[in-house]
Amino acid sequence: MDKKLDNWKNGKPEELKFWDTWLSSKGGFWKEHGYDWTEDFKTRMDPESILQDYVANEIIARYIRFPLILDVCAGPLTILNKKMDGERLNIFCIDALAMEYDEMLMRYEINPLIRTLYGEAENFKMDYFFDVIHCSNGLDHSYDPIAAIVNMITHLNTNGVIILKHFIREGARGNYGGLHQWNFFEKDGHFIISDSEGNEINVTMSMINYFRNTICRTYGKEIIVTIS
Repeated sequence: MDKKLDNWKNGKPEELKFWDTWLSSKGGFWKEHGYDWTEDFKTRMDPESILQDYVANEIIARYIRFPLILDVCAGPLTILNKKMDGERLNIFCIDALAMEYDEMLMRYEINPLIRTLYGEAENFKMDYFFDVIHCSNGLDHSYDPIAAIVNMITHLNTNGVIILKHFIREGARGNYGGLHQWNFFEKDGHFIISDSEGNEINVTMSMINYFRNTICRTYGKEIIVTIS
């Protein structure tokens, strides 16, 4: 794990460069290359944006009226939309690079609707228990995703759910460069995490030790995993 931590530390500059460019251009820098995130930027800054279905459906299924939500590895501007059933959601955001993101936001005079606070996925400590703990395209950038999931479990309400939404095999796709150290994918209905050396962890089976049920579904290039 020391090697993974070293890789993570060495990969931080690349991640910060991406977000600096993303924020300075408000998502538009890569338009000529076919990647236009300008609408994504606008939505993240929109207080009237409606919570994504893949999260809202989990809340509805559990009859949670006023959900307390934690977005882990949230980046400088959480991807989670801000309203459900006409009401503003109570969302907390954490990221290991929060302090660097704050400097960028100040530099480009961007005032986020929800300020991301410092917290590593593997060892953050919060004074609350959450109904939803969410992570999108961030846990595969961590140095120990299993430790992060276990830490999330300790912050989860009894009726709560962890939702992980990530690109499939992002580590391999990125040639394990920067923070892209892990692959998330489904095999025989199980959620699997692997690394650059081919080591595989069956997360579905591991979660049984914590009396947790894991469901994973693939949608095109993405995998959505729920742990409850």
